[in-house]
Amino acid sequence: MHLTIIGYSAIQDREIEPVIFRVDGFSNPRRRFARCQTVAALKPLVQEVVNRAGPLSRLDIFGHGSAGSLTLGDVGQEVVTQDEATWTNILGLDDLLDDTAEVRLLGCNTGTEALGRRVLRGLQEKLSTGTKRRTVWGAIAALDYPDFGPEGLRREVARQFLISGGMVKNPLISLYRDSSGLFFSYSGQEASQGFLPRGYLPAGLRDLPDVVGDERFSVGDIDVLAFASQRIVGLRQRPTGEWSLFRWAGDGDAPSREQLESQLKNR
Repeated sequence: MHLTIIGYSAIQDREIEPVIFRVDGFSNPRRRFARCQTVAALKPLVQEVVNRAGPLSRLDIFGHGSAGSLTLGDVGQEVVTQDEATWTNILGLDDLLDDTAEVRLLGCNTGTEALGRRVLRGLQEKLSTGTKRRTVWGAIAALDYPDFGPEGLRREVARQFLISGGMVKNPLISLYRDSSGLFFSYSGQEASQGFLPRGYLPAGLRDLPDVVGDERFSVGDIDVLAFASQRIVGLRQRPTGEWSLFRWAGDGDAPSREQLESQLKNR
């Protein structure tokens, strides 16, 4: 059973409200959508669904987000924050999830920066005790209502912009999306895209500290930063130049480090 909980602000919210009109809660009996306005109502709502349909294999919660934080829409209704006391809102659902369930915190940038990394990894570890192997996901970009369709968060959006606690080794930066929520903006160094295997798309330019990235290596005059199993890659041409970021939008796993090095050597 997949359950998507959609935040419900006291004042209608243009980023949250349109989602309820885009999803289809009737065509598939193994998929449910529900509104939730307060953290106190979260567990009873999930319990009601589980009582009727059995443990959840996926729980999505959509609301406003920031690094390591997700709220149902109103200030004071934070489902999770950097304060571990709030983690009980998710950990308290343990018995309502199956042993390999996914919990996806669908708010803008919930999986970014050191705070996001700590929350994702911490929740995932605490939910994966004994034989349980749960996965907790957060977003590495802004999310908005166009990212949803009849089945909930669109698969292509999830593939490109969600990251799991097990994938985050070092803090991730937020990828830039323009105000439409549908397209990326970038400028300069577009030619860098040709340096990478097909399937990478530009994700903007950034001034990045050298310490970020799960891996850093160089091929000739190109410096490379790789994040989250190469799902995000930064390229910089020496001696000067900004980091050009690229996101993996292809099918399956992103290329390995060895594949990236081979592509860059033969560019």
